[in-house]
Amino acid sequence: MAAVAWAAIACLVVVTVLAMVTWSVDAYRATHGGTVGTFVPGRQSCSTYRVTTTCVWYGTFTSADGATRVEEVMLDESLGTAEGDPPPAPVSPVVYGGASDVPKAYRPGSVDWVLVPALGIAWLGVMASLARRVELWRRRHTQARVRSAAPAHRPTG
Repeated sequence: MAAVAWAAIACLVVVTVLAMVTWSVDAYRATHGGTVGTFVPGRQSCSTYRVTTTCVWYGTFTSADGATRVEEVMLDESLGTAEGDPPPAPVSPVVYGGASDVPKAYRPGSVDWVLVPALGIAWLGVMASLARRVELWRRRHTQARVRSAAPAHRPTG
């Protein structure tokens, strides 16, 4: 049981670290030397969780010099619109870090790249706490097994 728990915890830690790195690289690259340009909103995508609705915009990114044009870029920002509103005016300046699984544009100075590592570190803390509990359980279980295998009394003699 303990070996399976340790293996599961190790896998979760590896996945967390990989997610922290891959999900924050694009935002970091964009806000630290990315291509500056304009984002033209075209399609809104909203999701509702419990009572909160959050929306993002997909559209076209065009670099300031016109050399780079990317379709279906996501701007992870509501732009002050509500679900169902028409597309707002073009947003400038924005920065684009390059291709990723979901190309994104960010506002200059965005700290989105900090959020994923911060959440990842908190998750690693949860994993460390879980690992400690598994280890304590394993020790208690082992000690109980040793005690139950020992004779109840010693012969005097």
